[in-house]
Amino acid sequence: MAERDAQVIAKIGKLRFSPLSLCGGRELLDLSASFGPAVLGYGHPAITAAVSAASANMAGASLLAFPNENAVRLAETLLRITPGAGDRRVWFGHSGPDANDCAMRVVQAATGRTRFISFIGSYHGNLSGSMSISGHTAMTHTLPRAGLLLLPYGRLHCFEHEGLTPDLVIFGKALGGGLPLSAVVGAREIMDHAGAFALQTTGGNPIATAAGLAVLQAIDEFDLGARAQTIGARFVAGLRGLSARHAMIGDVRGRGLAVGVELVLDRDSREPVPVATTAKVIYRAYQLGAVFFYVGLKGNVLEFTPPLTLTEAEADEGVAIIDQAMADADVAPFMMW
Repeated sequence: MAERDAQVIAKIGKLRFSPLSLCGGRELLDLSASFGPAVLGYGHPAITAAVSAASANMAGASLLAFPNENAVRLAETLLRITPGAGDRRVWFGHSGPDANDCAMRVVQAATGRTRFISFIGSYHGNLSGSMSISGHTAMTHTLPRAGLLLLPYGRLHCFEHEGLTPDLVIFGKALGGGLPLSAVVGAREIMDHAGAFALQTTGGNPIATAAGLAVLQAIDEFDLGARAQTIGARFVAGLRGLSARHAMIGDVRGRGLAVGVELVLDRDSREPVPVATTAKVIYRAYQLGAVFFYVGLKGNVLEFTPPLTLTEAEADEGVAIIDQAMADADVAPFMMW
């Protein structure tokens, strides 16, 4: 695995990053992928080469005016890797919110159905439409969509794990590897409901779609999906091992390299820790050399979504830093260590 790790990192990029203006030249272990889009890490040659070539020879800048080869190739790739029968279509946007918004509106328009099911705590983006079907407390300033039903999470819902064939598949921010790109893939009778239904002038531009192609090709070439399962299992096992030393760990859950650690005051009652405690863990980890964030309705869940290039050694290092950060945060006031 170590040799394979070296090959992956050498060919598709680095997980660590050192933005001098933010980190004082320190090397940091990124366990967040910048909240998701840096799926291949930072400064990777696959995306750099693809974007450089596309920007040097742009065939237009908008699918509204002219098709471009990168957009067509990416659309063909997305159709190939998503389930579905019959004639299908691909729509390109810039991030998860606009893709969710497009899917929501076109499904209602094409089917005439007005009821939506979402989940308590879900966050679908920051456009008025996608906010209206979100279940997160950050969206309380926006009225829920009429007919919306919010359910509590039971288990995770992922069609590849659950054996489902969805009518629409949405690709969010990770598709562009750091560039603004999203996509919706679905049946023609839904996606072609009406002309000019969800236009975006720069959606599907050749530079962003070149990055998307590079991301999907790297995931396929290095089997990063399976790799995420292997490294993720090691990372989760390490995090669960910390439970014996840290009573604040109430639960460790996730799939692959998308992992959440729930922090509690009491494991039996599952009462959440104060947000200040979560912040102390995150800040102390940053001081020790790792970057991650928190999520959850109570602000008590540590979120880990590292780039798919995470190595075994980096996973172990991340666990060690989290271990020390929790130990320090548990005994020290909120202060500069």
